[in-house]
Amino acid sequence: MKKKKLLFGFSFIAIFMLMTMDAWATFALRQGGSTQTVQPIEGATDVVQFYDYYSYSAHTPYVEDQISKIYLYRDSIGNVSLVMHHSIDDSAIALMQENFDLDGVPGGAYVAVSDDPYTTGDEFRLDVSPEGQWGHGYNSDGGVLAGLPMDEPWCITITPEFITGILEWKFETLGGPVNLSMREPIEICFRPTPPPLEPVKWQQRPDMEQGVNIISTPIVDPPSMLTVADDWLCLDGSPVSDLHFWGSYPYWENTQPRPSNAPPGVHRFRVQVYSDAPATTPERFSRPDKLLYEVWVDDFSETYVGSFPVTWPTGAEYEHKYRYDLDLPRIFWQKKDTVYWLNISAIPKMANYPWGWESSMDRWNDIAVQGWYNDPVNWSWSPIFHPATQKRIDMSFELTTCEGPIKWLQFPDMANGINILSLPDNPVVADDWLCTNGKPLTEVRFWGSYFNREGVHWQQGNQGPPEDLLPQSPGVEYFKLSFHKDFPAGVDPEMPWSQPGELIDELRVNFNNVMERYWDSVPHTDIQGRVWWEHKFYYIVRLDRPFEQEEGVVYWLDIGAAPRDPGTGPTWYWGWETSKDHWNDNAVRGLNNGLWWEALGAKTIDFEDLPVSASYNVGDIFTTSGVPISVRPFQWSNGNWTSGGHAIVLNGGNAGGSGNEMNVNNVNLDFVFDVPVNGLTLLFGETGGNLNIEINGDFRNFGNFVDINGSTIGGIDISVVNGLGNDKGTLALTGLIEQFAIGGQELYIDDVKFRQSVDMAFLLITKDDTRHCQGDFDRDGDVDGSDLAIFASDFGRTNCHSSGDCEGDIGYDGDVDGSDLAVFAADFGSTNCPCVLPGH
Repeated sequence: MKKKKLLFGFSFIAIFMLMTMDAWATFALRQGGSTQTVQPIEGATDVVQFYDYYSYSAHTPYVEDQISKIYLYRDSIGNVSLVMHHSIDDSAIALMQENFDLDGVPGGAYVAVSDDPYTTGDEFRLDVSPEGQWGHGYNSDGGVLAGLPMDEPWCITITPEFITGILEWKFETLGGPVNLSMREPIEICFRPTPPPLEPVKWQQRPDMEQGVNIISTPIVDPPSMLTVADDWLCLDGSPVSDLHFWGSYPYWENTQPRPSNAPPGVHRFRVQVYSDAPATTPERFSRPDKLLYEVWVDDFSETYVGSFPVTWPTGAEYEHKYRYDLDLPRIFWQKKDTVYWLNISAIPKMANYPWGWESSMDRWNDIAVQGWYNDPVNWSWSPIFHPATQKRIDMSFELTTCEGPIKWLQFPDMANGINILSLPDNPVVADDWLCTNGKPLTEVRFWGSYFNREGVHWQQGNQGPPEDLLPQSPGVEYFKLSFHKDFPAGVDPEMPWSQPGELIDELRVNFNNVMERYWDSVPHTDIQGRVWWEHKFYYIVRLDRPFEQEEGVVYWLDIGAAPRDPGTGPTWYWGWETSKDHWNDNAVRGLNNGLWWEALGAKTIDFEDLPVSASYNVGDIFTTSGVPISVRPFQWSNGNWTSGGHAIVLNGGNAGGSGNEMNVNNVNLDFVFDVPVNGLTLLFGETGGNLNIEINGDFRNFGNFVDINGSTIGGIDISVVNGLGNDKGTLALTGLIEQFAIGGQELYIDDVKFRQSVDMAFLLITKDDTRHCQGDFDRDGDVDGSDLAIFASDFGRTNCHSSGDCEGDIGYDGDVDGSDLAVFAADFGSTNCPCVLPGH
């Protein structure tokens, strides 16, 4: 059996999407470019009884003569197995032979039925390759793989070799059989369906590739205890009802590429919320101030996400990462546009395997801190830096609410985002959204930053708070906001993407009427290795007249800014920030007063910005059309590697394009995409020697492009047009591409075209008319005697800022007094409170 690995073209990004969105069915079947959801065959008996093995044959309801069958089987108690059998008992065929090679078998799976023994042992076993080696005549053969886990994602790839006798291959489902190609592998994937998530209020994504887990334990004794906290901004004023976060167990099974046992586990999590103590000087970082809220939670879900190599020296080779989802036993109430701090710490089930909170790829405001806290004057907090890079750290977590005023939220991408110039008219940037509840918009919020026409960002040499203070931002003269109907994709053949249609409303907002708030300073590194800083801002526009909408209708928003006249010095333009979230079609850029809308994200690398005769050797990194390209060694047809080649810019039309092209001679060119691309095409001319290609880590060495036409590499479908031997042609890749490299001996390439997902960062808010019940302390949907007992036990307390467990301190002012009583009395008797805990 080959080394287990995650297939089906899934990166962590894809896994993360599947773990946070209930958008995929549980099981998926893929072959070539076709993917479909499938459901297991259901049965009342266990899988061994269902297989019904006797007389050297399977006797399921699905056996057919000279037809190979494969399918999932689920018994009455939920156990899922993979069943394979070929032909039928009493077949008329004297000789049939098949081999199945299984890759990605999850830990814990085992062979429950191996059918009849063969000359070299059982015909289906996991300690050989291929795992299935069947030879039979006049009857069937097959096997069962049982024990497939239902609490973690997995993908099994099956590469068939039908040697003789079998005429068809089919995958059985509840809806009927799916015909399979007998010459291509299939992938069967499972993704646990997470509980549906409530509306997101805040999200900082985990950094699974370069992140680090920071051990966080509850307070026991200040000198020996360290707990971790990070800050966030309340965007809308709705309460926090649920919490989601990521973590792992340092040094647990750290030499294993995936865990072979259940995780050590957490007995209880402690969740605390603090008020904010802002930084007062560059040397004094912001930190948690007063303890407002505390709960202990032992009812939570722990879901395996993936195992990732540790890329810096720690003595560990792998970290096994988990996602945690929990409902807060009592709600945390917030005030809009207020900064709070979240602390998550854990009591482990096994003392020798403490739990660590995972760091984030996203940045916001100041650095996360680690330390201890007794009360507002007896504390010790220190900023956290990555142990390998010494860069600042933020923690990964997601806050959700049950109901609130947020209608639509696309968070800014603080890891890989860019700002896109947007003027009031030419060019102006627009993005679409779906009206989900029909309520009118009252506020539009968005993100952006400043730069000049030469591409220099404002204060780019200043690393920003907390190390350095920033001057007043350049600002703008005014913002123009326009709302449009949707013009769907495919209607206009010249602009086949969706775009803004009929103008519904437009307003110009003077900058003096806009609230601008500093968001973060994000470091970038140029091609010379120099670090510069981009300073991001957050804008709040309250609409003079609400924007009315219809539920279920798609609308477009464009936002453009008129730059201020600087008098002297450079003119600073405003750029709208891109989002980490993608919905529907890409954002667009409007030109010629809206007569033309250009879909964002489409790029072409044509090498025209490189000088002719420029040459690059193995180890070099050069940038063209804004994309870094790394020059790597090349593998000859005999399997040997060379680092002696080069890539050189020529102008000869050898790839079928015009102008500059790249001659790739005994090297591989690795295109370093900052975010995954959705499909790619390029022109090529192959004039001799062999070729290399690597997609999503799947490397191939082949003779001519026509050899890979119709194949799947790294989960990506390959198409070659006019690629006949030593000729010019087009290479087309279809699918989500995270990594791509190509090389040859006498290869020419040009016009590398691809599209990345581009959406804009914005937040739409409506009037908050939710009837929140702050007196529903036990989250059972009403405010009654049980809540009154809780409030009465807290009434008169004055130490709430130290304990964090005063449910009655509704105003978070440190005591439970008459002001809290007034709020509770107004709620008392309510029976339709939202945010009810599951089970009530």
